[in-house]
Amino acid sequence: MHTRLHTHTRLHTRPVALLAVVACSLPTAIDATGSPTADRAPCIWDSDTLADELRGIPDAFTLITGRWHRHDLAYYQARIERLPAHLDEHPEDFAAYDDLAVAYERLRRRDEAIEVMARKKAAIDRFAPEDSAPLYRYHANLGTFYAHMGRFDEALHELERAVEINPDAHFGRERFQIDLIRYVRAAREEPGLWTAHDFLTWSGYSFEDAGWQSHITKQGFTAGEPAYVEGADPVAWQEAWTGVAGMLRFGGIEGAELYRALGDLASAKRHLHLAWYAYGVAIEKGHPAAERLVASRASIVEHQRDARRHNGGPARIPDDAAFTAARDNADRWLVAFQRFEREALEAGRDPGEPAVLKELLEAADQRVPPLPQFAGSDPAGPHQGARGPAKGSEGPAESEPVDTRPRAQGGATRRGGRIILP
Repeated sequence: MHTRLHTHTRLHTRPVALLAVVACSLPTAIDATGSPTADRAPCIWDSDTLADELRGIPDAFTLITGRWHRHDLAYYQARIERLPAHLDEHPEDFAAYDDLAVAYERLRRRDEAIEVMARKKAAIDRFAPEDSAPLYRYHANLGTFYAHMGRFDEALHELERAVEINPDAHFGRERFQIDLIRYVRAAREEPGLWTAHDFLTWSGYSFEDAGWQSHITKQGFTAGEPAYVEGADPVAWQEAWTGVAGMLRFGGIEGAELYRALGDLASAKRHLHLAWYAYGVAIEKGHPAAERLVASRASIVEHQRDARRHNGGPARIPDDAAFTAARDNADRWLVAFQRFEREALEAGRDPGEPAVLKELLEAADQRVPPLPQFAGSDPAGPHQGARGPAKGSEGPAESEPVDTRPRAQGGATRRGGRIILP
């Protein structure tokens, strides 16, 4: 048996034994808000998290292909050098404990991150024992650190406590984090679950507003029939998309299962191109159900070919060249952003300041211009590109024309798995 936390923090149980594998299918337009392993991706909370949430989650294609900023390790090292002295003078600055702990987490110094959380708890008990906000962030961060260490029982205890204190924090996505951790724990005991379910269907979500049930056995979808969970609350598709995309954007580790789940959510809205890209990134990141994801991508390509044959229209067919170009473009953009960020730090500027960050993002955009969305083979020839919003809630439309003309990659090379700008 396992327990799952639902809206209003009600607990329900369901057997770990799951359904057999069934394949399924995707949005003409979608709203996008949205570890080295396939599994661990709860959300972190520090001062950057709030600023990023206010800035918004990138559009769907940008999020999935990876063209969005992550701070360079030098940014977090600068925090580690600065914040301990600040906390010695201001032990009541709860946010500074979060910033310092998250900096250690980003540098994979997790034991030190947990030590900082212990200091924060002592400070809360001393200065603000009745204030729920710092206590929520204490439990949320501590649970995240435990999850990233694979200490799932401790992670669940802390995250459930965080949700009890503030069920709506992070736009309510912590309940999806809890479900993801439970799924990973179960899949490690029963590896067939990776193929049989994504973490959403395993947790009992059905998203009837997306026509979820009608897409079982159709193109693209990689998971089985949603499992039955007694008393499970209905969840809108948009809420799930926002939750999973938020975990990917703010979680600190880009887990392969998150990309797989986004692909299945896109599939349920009949956005085949977006699902194809998401499954591709999940494979790239080593998802245990890679064979299933490869088959799902192939079914999407065949579906698009059938559409071209039967409808005679300019149906774009996703291909490996377009995928590689999008991923390389995102890698090169991130390298450029982090180079500019290091230069700012060396000049004594704070990339956490909104004006400085905006300048760095714009500089990276100029250095590495974006590619068109959903490029692929198109018998009608090249189209003028229409790029989705850089941030906000609107995702790409399946019917939008895109520019399929090849773009120069600027001579970037890979060394030891890193993209190196010329």
